[in-house]
Amino acid sequence: MWVGSEYPGTATTGRSTYRRESLTIAVKTGGNLAASATRDTSMNRDEMNSASRARFVPALRQLGLQGSLPHYRRQRDSRVDLLTVQFDRHGGGFVVELAQCGADGITTHWGEIIPATNVTAHDLHPRQRHRLGASGPNQDCWFRFDDGSSPMVVADTLCAHIAEAEHWWA
Repeated sequence: MWVGSEYPGTATTGRSTYRRESLTIAVKTGGNLAASATRDTSMNRDEMNSASRARFVPALRQLGLQGSLPHYRRQRDSRVDLLTVQFDRHGGGFVVELAQCGADGITTHWGEIIPATNVTAHDLHPRQRHRLGASGPNQDCWFRFDDGSSPMVVADTLCAHIAEAEHWWA
């Protein structure tokens, strides 16, 4: 079996640069091309970011989270609740990771001190994080916007998971 992809270029928008790409998958069996499919992953990430800012970010603000895409945090008396959005490097989807740390931030295993005002979910070990929408520990849940879903629908789906985030942080 052979799987290949091609990356025709990059696009720059505002502060971020990301790849616009068309993913081509072909399966060869016995030297013959058995199946081929092309999935357009160039769905505009800016549209997804705009939808998130319109729907998901206001919901986060109501919970007291501060920050901007991709990192949010909420300072509590004894802890900091963290939320990070991580986009698929191939485009078309993202995960939302939740984590917590002490009110003073963290000290990494190599001794770096990251204060509560700068810590992100990615600064913690993956075993100390939860992926929003995942069915259990160490499980994935990707929110896709390259499958024809409207970015607003995807943002609304994120909002439907806010109670899960609050439960995990509790």
